Amino acid sequence: MMDRQIKAAATFSLGCRFSSRSGQRAVATPIWLLSLFSFFLFAPAFGATRSIVVPHVAGVYGWATTLTAFNPSTGAQSFTYTPVSDSGTAGAPGTHSGPGLGSIQLATPADLSDQGSGRIETSASLIFTLRYRYGDSLSVCDFILSETRSTGWLLPNPQVDWFSWVGVAFVNPNASAATVTVRAFRNGALSATQPVTVPAQAKTASLSTSLLTLGPGDFDWIHLESDLPISAPLVIAGSEDQDRHLFTAGPPVALDSSVPAVRASFGVSPEGPVPG
Repeated sequence: MMDRQIKAAATFSLGCRFSSRSGQRAVATPIWLLSLFSFFLFAPAFGATRSIVVPHVAGVYGWATTLTAFNPSTGAQSFTYTPVSDSGTAGAPGTHSGPGLGSIQLATPADLSDQGSGRIETSASLIFTLRYRYGDSLSVCDFILSETRSTGWLLPNPQVDWFSWVGVAFVNPNASAATVTVRAFRNGALSATQPVTVPAQAKTASLSTSLLTLGPGDFDWIHLESDLPISAPLVIAGSEDQDRHLFTAGPPVALDSSVPAVRASFGVSPEGPVPG
């Protein structure tokens, strides 16, 4: 049951908050200046080929995944989507075009396959979101995808009583294998450490009970440290009845060098078959 949960559920989110506080008199900022700032902050680079990872595709056990491309340009813009298996084998790429000032959707299983991950390549200024829905639920999880790569990531644990499982999923988008060290922390101390070797282009997805032998209430947050830059990982949490879920991704963060790099002996084999 737990394997099915981690197989079928994952997503990825970005959040942004802009605020200021000062003891001095506030000075109004011109609207045009804020608009210009927002444009350069969020708009993709023009002309450069961008590679964006779809970290997890869930199209089995009642789940559906939808990828949406939004086109802020007046002319049609295109992108290529390539499905990738859990083991890193790329499928046949497909080219898709979004109408000017419109959007286009790809969904499981016809467009995105039904499991694994995916890769988007485009030189256009398209914005991509990933949506997950379970069964005929009226709730969806819809998040903006990022092309950020980093060697360090922080993932928060939601830690609520009605969640009975929590897991992580991450992709190695590089051309060679990456070693990712997973560390869990609780009350200011290191709780568990486990290195995972992820083959080129492959995905790892595992519950905390399998990867670290820690239950959902046994850690506060997880840190991933990779020897190669990887795309944003996911933390996935839910209930046994599959009626409550949380999907989120933390920011890229480097651990302080004083944090001990020890490996816990849990008798697990994270380099074995990867669920999902």
